[in-house]
Amino acid sequence: MSSLIWIGYLDSLQSYAIIFCLVFPQDPAGGKRPVAGSSLGYTHSEETLAKISGENNPMFGRSHSDETKSKISTAKSGKNHTEETKRKISLSKLGLTPNNASAVVLLDSNKNLILEFATLKACAEFLSVSVATVYNYKISGKLFRNTYYIVQKS
Repeated sequence: MSSLIWIGYLDSLQSYAIIFCLVFPQDPAGGKRPVAGSSLGYTHSEETLAKISGENNPMFGRSHSDETKSKISTAKSGKNHTEETKRKISLSKLGLTPNNASAVVLLDSNKNLILEFATLKACAEFLSVSVATVYNYKISGKLFRNTYYIVQKS
């Protein structure tokens, strides 16, 4: 169960915005949530699933009106991928590397070669982190997890 903690308020043009902090406890298995405030990895109990599904769901037995469907369609229109992006997606699904991929190498703390990766994504998957994390360590030159240096392949 999570709890709210009141931190303070902001007075702006005679209106108040109350600031709360949502605090999540550790999960029953003892691990913390992968991302603070995220439900990633969370599984609802059978009791909770029963409460939010079937006849208890506000949309049960209903469907969006034609007007609502039209509004959703209008909101999503114009959000198509460019041909270049479609090509890159296609290549990644085939397991091929795009021409502009950033190849990186993983070095130990003594700067000895450990592994080479054709893309930042491959390195991120190996290290179980995001591509952004790999990129940030690559440009900063800092030691990752006190074990690896991530550098641009020359």
